Amino acid sequence: MERVRDGGPAAAAGSPAAPAAVWPGRLDRLSVWLPRAGAVTLPLAVWPLGYDVFVLPKLAVLRLLVLALAALRVAAWAAGGRLVRRRTPLDLALALLVGSAAVSTLLAVNVDVAVLGTYERYEGLATIVCYALLFWLSAQVVDGREAWTLVRALLLGGYLVALLAVVQWAIGGAAVGAGAGESARTFAGSLRAASTMGNADALGTFLALLLPLAAWELVAARGLGQRLLAANVAASLGVGLLLTYSRAAWAGAALGVALVAAGPLAAAARRRPAVAAGVAVALSAPLAWAAAAHAGPAWFGAALARAATLADPASGSGATRLHIWHDSLALVAARPWAGWGPDTFGLVFPRFATADWTPGFTIDKAHNDLLQVAATQGLAGVAAQLFLLVTIVAGFGRARRRQGAVALFAAWVAYEVTLQTAFSWVPAAAPAWLLLAAAVAVWRPVPAPAPAGAARPARLAAGAVAAAALVAAMLPAALPVAADTRFRSALVAHASGQRIAALRDLAAARRMAPAESVYAAEAGDVLLDVDQAGDPGPGADPAAATAAYRDAVRLGDVRPSVQRRLQTAERLRTGAPSR
Repeated sequence: MERVRDGGPAAAAGSPAAPAAVWPGRLDRLSVWLPRAGAVTLPLAVWPLGYDVFVLPKLAVLRLLVLALAALRVAAWAAGGRLVRRRTPLDLALALLVGSAAVSTLLAVNVDVAVLGTYERYEGLATIVCYALLFWLSAQVVDGREAWTLVRALLLGGYLVALLAVVQWAIGGAAVGAGAGESARTFAGSLRAASTMGNADALGTFLALLLPLAAWELVAARGLGQRLLAANVAASLGVGLLLTYSRAAWAGAALGVALVAAGPLAAAARRRPAVAAGVAVALSAPLAWAAAAHAGPAWFGAALARAATLADPASGSGATRLHIWHDSLALVAARPWAGWGPDTFGLVFPRFATADWTPGFTIDKAHNDLLQVAATQGLAGVAAQLFLLVTIVAGFGRARRRQGAVALFAAWVAYEVTLQTAFSWVPAAAPAWLLLAAAVAVWRPVPAPAPAGAARPARLAAGAVAAAALVAAMLPAALPVAADTRFRSALVAHASGQRIAALRDLAAARRMAPAESVYAAEAGDVLLDVDQAGDPGPGADPAAATAAYRDAVRLGDVRPSVQRRLQTAERLRTGAPSR
């Protein structure tokens, strides 16, 4: 018997099956809406009242989305629905990837960091599990038709993020100054847009993921209205991507768009070769003239200068990456099989660095996704990652003739290409896993409808308890944001000389997020009464400061400044003479 949807014939007839089918149907529809809401909310989530304005709010949304999807799935089963598991081609590969991360966590150099990740990064085991669950739970409720609605929700979120990037560049660009060189925030006197991602490279990775999908919407559009809308989205994403000045994202997006456009362009060239050649010349001639004449706005000149560096990958930040990659090989060789633990790269890289490649900044990523996996999860993790990629390629190969399958594959290719000079990070990674769920829904056969069951008392009670536990877990999932908010308040209080208030806020932050080393280090600074030069002040409490700094080091803070201040606090506590 087919599941009866709310308002269907059986419900209208008042059949006995109607009560058992109504609630599962409603919960199923809510489950279908949740990934759409997440697709728009994840890239836009920010929390201005906290210290980590951009990344931690997205992590909280990711965790809440996973818990809500799981709770709705359990509730639908408790109400009489069938707990049907839709197999995906990636199930085994994903299980191996999570399993390798779990093994490396057990053997990690610092288990706290391996589980939760480092501050403003959070790529520990807990986040890896969230990615897997986001994909798998979304794949259970998204079918081939719903997949494109989810894709368009992702495009909507990306469109809004890109518009904000353009506004940010227009307002903030004037403050950069013509002499600014290449940095995480500037290039050749132009601001690198970061929008709601907080980082230009993360924004570039996200927009590179979406641009092939926007190109497909433009190719597949029917009617003038749809074409104008698709062109608007594609142009906005493209401009936002240019303003990131992220070379890897440009390369990834170009490859993804080329995969989407190859088929239609080849078909057009066969039918009307003269028209196709004329369009190509019309599109490329203005760009070529502007490049030769150095014409156009300042941002366009900066984009051309950035594009020219693609011919010399060892220039600028590319040279730094080459050094990091070289030193990372020794790090991998030291623990080749299980790695050092998820997100622990920054804890161990200083032991293997042959020079200070980024003075004043801690290198906490390998800036190459496969190398990062090798360092943190070992060769077992690399094998699982490669198996996942091969499985994705195989899944696409079997369904490549389905409508839009090439576009979804091209988007994932663009993302993976970009990651090879970057790293997996919540702002772009969470939307990418949602996209993969949509891709799998398009590639696999349409599943048969699930029959309704009976909401037996024991089943209803067990499901209600499980769903309530998942809902209750949403509060701890949001606690890190509350802790981060108190941390920011502590920083403001400390800067204004209010030590009591700062210590109170730091104590609250540490209670809510006891594994955050940054909070313990800041507590040490307040207790040592350090000035702007890092020297202790007259109100120093060396014993308490020593305990706080030791907590910070134990939790994974490897900053040289924390080590120096720990030594100062210990010297003051013991009365040893200064060196």
